[in-house]
Amino acid sequence: TGAGIKATTGFDAIANTENFIVVYPNSTNIGGTLQWNAYADGTPGHPSDANATDDVNFTSDLIDYFYEDYQINRNKVYVTGFSNGGFMAYYLALALPGQITAIAPVAASLWGDWANYIPANLNEKPIFHIHGTADGVVIPPAVNANWIDILSNYAQGTAGGCDGTAYYTETPYPGLTEYIINSCGNDEIKLHLISGLGHAWPSNAYTPLSPARVIW
Repeated sequence: TGAGIKATTGFDAIANTENFIVVYPNSTNIGGTLQWNAYADGTPGHPSDANATDDVNFTSDLIDYFYEDYQINRNKVYVTGFSNGGFMAYYLALALPGQITAIAPVAASLWGDWANYIPANLNEKPIFHIHGTADGVVIPPAVNANWIDILSNYAQGTAGGCDGTAYYTETPYPGLTEYIINSCGNDEIKLHLISGLGHAWPSNAYTPLSPARVIW
């Protein structure tokens, strides 16, 4: 729910001081579960519900609404989300590349039609991914070979011919490893891997940094 992620993240306080609009949409019931339709295949429906809502169109309509009614800057539209919401952020980067500026998925990955839709829609897009090493629900990127494939493809974008799999690491403080992917373009792709964190939005118990502040 919008209310749930609003209470979890604390973006309101940052939006008030930094003068940006933060939006907390509600997902719908899909296959008997409240979730986003985050299966990336570019077609209506969902593997568990043929009548699932089209959340890509929904998000596109939201962006149009806030542009028309609040004059937002179309070149500064960002998506973050936790778990299923993070999966949706990845999907939106594929499906709405001209409307989404960058994404910040938390405890998520990319799910969908790997053979057809996903490779055809990979593009250079800044990504800031946050994940815990003890996540038992969604495999942490550092131990998930698919994640390196995802990020290397994003990094290569349309340029091609470069080693997008290369990355270097930093340790800003104990318990946090920062992976910076070698992007062929100018778009930064970064992972914050937090030691001991399970499937959760990071709290002060695991990081001295405010995730919402770092994402902003």
